[in-house]
Amino acid sequence: MKSASCNMDQLVTKNHNGACQESDKEEGSSTKYVIIVVVLVLVLILIVGIAGYWIYTKRRSAGSKDLQDEKSSDNLL
Repeated sequence: MKSASCNMDQLVTKNHNGACQESDKEEGSSTKYVIIVVVLVLVLILIVGIAGYWIYTKRRSAGSKDLQDEKSSDNLL
């Protein structure tokens, strides 16, 4: 166990004597679910951010077109 701890550069300790139990296995899988949820939330935030930026640029470009139209109509008067 000490050599595995050294090779992994991580502290490895013994939880109990005997074979692994189901509760020991579930702890690792719950960590995987937390990581998956965190990644999905970050991806969702990224998508919302990109969509917000896209909407912002579309509105901004539409606003500048309106200003150009007003300037050209003022020149006709």
